[in-house]
Amino acid sequence: MTPTISTEGQITLPAELLNKCDWKAGDELVIVESGQGLFIRRRHRLDDLRGLTRGASTDRYRNGRDRY
Repeated sequence: MTPTISTEGQITLPAELLNKCDWKAGDELVIVESGQGLFIRRRHRLDDLRGLTRGASTDRYRNGRDRY
């Protein structure tokens, strides 16, 4: 896979990669820069985050009265 940059600055990603990552038209992507290069990931959808903290313990969280 070798995507190229067009004269308009756009990158076309191969269908193989889009299918592997389950990316679809209209998905928002996030580009993260690091010392090793650029990483591209899909921005989390709200549905992907639902239930993520189910069963988590809140015993160690401070309440609003603990602030300054």
